Amino acid sequence: MLCKFSLNPSGFLLQESPTILGKVNNNHVKISKVQGEVTQHSHAEYDKAIIVLKGCLQLFIEQQEIILKENDLLIIPRETLHSARANEETWVMVIG
Repeated sequence: MLCKFSLNPSGFLLQESPTILGKVNNNHVKISKVQGEVTQHSHAEYDKAIIVLKGCLQLFIEQQEIILKENDLLIIPRETLHSARANEETWVMVIG
């Protein structure tokens, strides 16, 4: 089945909990808004791609700080501990 979505932020009713848009090769494609802290965690079964659609996201990965701005993409390998913080409302797409 084909699924088409506009990534125009005004077209989504975003929530803190991710909205699943669909699946690609058994990986969920999710969209959500983030503000504040995301606790440290990892994913044993899959890699995760994070794309910032609006705002800025600070990621903390293995003693490293990575800042993602609009249109930036980061791929986090499976089993990698990571946490995040968004000081302002930030819209992200996550594949994984």
